Amino acid sequence: MLPSSVRTALDLQKALSMAPFRLQQIGDCKTRVHLFEERYTYVDEDDSYRDMDENEDERASTQPKKVSGPNESCIKELCEIYKEHGSDSWSDTLDASFKLTVTRPGCEFSGELVPKSEEEDKEAIADRLKKWYEHGENVRDAREILASEFTVSDGLVEEIKKHWGEHFIPSAVRVEPYKIHIYGPGGMFQFHRDTPERDLV
Repeated sequence: MLPSSVRTALDLQKALSMAPFRLQQIGDCKTRVHLFEERYTYVDEDDSYRDMDENEDERASTQPKKVSGPNESCIKELCEIYKEHGSDSWSDTLDASFKLTVTRPGCEFSGELVPKSEEEDKEAIADRLKKWYEHGENVRDAREILASEFTVSDGLVEEIKKHWGEHFIPSAVRVEPYKIHIYGPGGMFQFHRDTPERDLV
């Protein structure tokens, strides 16, 4: 066993070596930053780099230069990929109707859902959602109906698969129903990262 003084010295050495990775810098070397930016960064014509949150890193005030040399073509290509597929969310409105069948006890339903339809009574929709909320599985502040308890028409699944392929990487994925989430009064769907599931993108 090492003497306590040696152990303390080793702990201090490790802490100091890890500090640059764990702590925000108090200051920075402008020459070193400038050299790094010249070698490894690239600003595209739309200059989206400048849109980053200023509070995130005040050192962003030193703007990068365009890269020249072996990294330029690679970084240009990565910029194009990011512009096309770099989003972590996407939304749209489905114009076509689709069939939904729910078999969960207390939530039974089978029928066509027509987005933005004036034909279906809003009160009937509210009553249905309230029933689903009351009988859905309680998960934190929401309710859910598992994929084993409902089915949707193939057209909806194929439409989602098509839009995924147009907006995200990897583009080739298998799409299948996962869950129906229902939020109660005061509940909100906020941006979040789901707990990773096996084989789930």
